Amino acid sequence: MGTDLPGPDAVSLSTILSPRVANLLGRVGIDTVGQLVVYSASDLTGMTQVGQLTIAEIITALAEHNRALAPDPTVASGATLVERHRALLEQQSKLLALLQRIAVHPRTPKTVRGDIDEVMGQLDTTLSLEQAALVARQHP
Repeated sequence: MGTDLPGPDAVSLSTILSPRVANLLGRVGIDTVGQLVVYSASDLTGMTQVGQLTIAEIITALAEHNRALAPDPTVASGATLVERHRALLEQQSKLLALLQRIAVHPRTPKTVRGDIDEVMGQLDTTLSLEQAALVARQHP
């Protein structure tokens, strides 16, 4: 019978970081190593109260678990995670606006309107709106 130990990505940040840093990251929804390693140091330093000492603590703690932050973007690698997320939210907003325009157009068949209304009613954009607000506060 094997033990069900969590993988390295499931490790809670509260077990490897100081309470201040773990709480700071937790407030923006980063609670595990797996959630943290998708961010670069540039992404994190854009957050409120994250400076070089915080980054150093994070890098050290991740290294002790054979993990690392995502590489910082360069001209060759493209946009940061925050920039990519902002672009994705803008695309989502444009798509929703387009669907709404199609749904109210007089020549749109009623069945299509019903389908659009049903899909729009099932969409949960709460997290996306929260993330957009967070990005807006951190990167005006």
